[in-house]
Amino acid sequence: MWAFLSRRFWLWVALSVGAPLVSWLIGKASERLESRNGPTRVSDTLKKAGGVVGRQARGPLSRGRSAARH
Repeated sequence: MWAFLSRRFWLWVALSVGAPLVSWLIGKASERLESRNGPTRVSDTLKKAGGVVGRQARGPLSRGRSAARH
């Protein structure tokens, strides 16, 4: 049954669920690293990467993130 779903649907699922989840995970990793070692180049890069991924997100999870951010 799953094989019959369209490619566009899977792309939508990846962008609406996967991208916000990855953005959140990257952000948590950045926070944890920064709390242990202080601000570093790696933690700053992870923060930027999380923001980039979060901006690319679509769907219901991305709306909740942007509303909570502002």
